[in-house]
Amino acid sequence: MSTILQDLYMPKPRLVCTTARPVACNACGRGVDDGRGIRALRTDGGDVMLCDLHYPKQ
Repeated sequence: MSTILQDLYMPKPRLVCTTARPVACNACGRGVDDGRGIRALRTDGGDVMLCDLHYPKQ
């Protein structure tokens, strides 16, 4: 019978800092809390968030 011995490597946990903000429409400022659906669009100028009023489903 053979036995395998292995050292367990447990790295120290790293602290991760993030920031978050509520998602809101860039046109009117309404968000999910106001009952609006939000859609994210990627443009050349960056990401744009629009509610269902300003970007209606077609």
